[in-house]
Amino acid sequence: MLPVPQFRWLMQLYIQDVLFRLDETKAEVTSIFGRILRMDSTKKIVGKLAGPVRGTALWASNIGNEYGQVLMSVLTAGEGHGLALMANGIMKRYKDAAVERPEVLFVDRDCCGSSPVRTLFHQWKDIPIRLDIWHFMRRMSGGCTTDSHPLYGSLMNNISRCIFMWDKDDLEALKEAKRGELMLKQVHLKDDADLLTHISKQELALHCRRTTRGADTTDSVVPDNLPGYAAVQDLAKHLVALVEGNLFLSSEQAAQTIQLWNALSPHDQRRTVFADRFDPQACHTFRAPKKTIDPGVQSTEWLVKI
Repeated sequence: MLPVPQFRWLMQLYIQDVLFRLDETKAEVTSIFGRILRMDSTKKIVGKLAGPVRGTALWASNIGNEYGQVLMSVLTAGEGHGLALMANGIMKRYKDAAVERPEVLFVDRDCCGSSPVRTLFHQWKDIPIRLDIWHFMRRMSGGCTTDSHPLYGSLMNNISRCIFMWDKDDLEALKEAKRGELMLKQVHLKDDADLLTHISKQELALHCRRTTRGADTTDSVVPDNLPGYAAVQDLAKHLVALVEGNLFLSSEQAAQTIQLWNALSPHDQRRTVFADRFDPQACHTFRAPKKTIDPGVQSTEWLVKI
């Protein structure tokens, strides 16, 4: 029986194979482009460095495209610092390959005005720079003191449902496939709502793409994921304008207020009832009635009120 090679021999063989294909590998890595770019920084990957390089970097900055491919990744000592070489390399790659610049660049910070990001990509002067949707949601959750807040998960889940939706074509294809699978198992379905109960979250994430609802639709459903929020905003702006104006209402202002109120959905017109913070009725755990104590008779009655 031939001896099995040890791992050191296999590792050395793999390294030599990579060295022989080094030029081809570099060409493949540097030939990745994207119509939509996203730049983000993280600390998680830096914590996995081992050996002499451990502790030499604090941030890992990456640029990826709309397909999840990484165009370039660099390690820096601080977030947002030392990224000029990376930006110049990306712009040079597009220029040498005669590829048009990306349509939009998403970042995790510094997206407004004359930001440092626009200075980094100075050759792409008119490229739109937008805030990444995940970090936009994180800014909306600024009212939570920490990620471990008991309501943080529910808040982010509701915000995500208001902004994102499953692609209709992918969802219909998954429903048809699931319906055929259940028919083979002789499972009878009542309607589409019953069909959706048999589709798990893992199947949705595996087979369906997620897309945004659009600015108009998102404005109409935030924050309770129910339609009609735009009417609430119109009424709120009107009431704020009334407070900032005179102390009385004209006939036109009163009529406009009634019109905006009638435009609200029945859900928004309903009175908000908050849960009681205290017990509305006093609850006495026990009391000692006044009576003559007889030997051998229980002198104290315990009354527990639920």
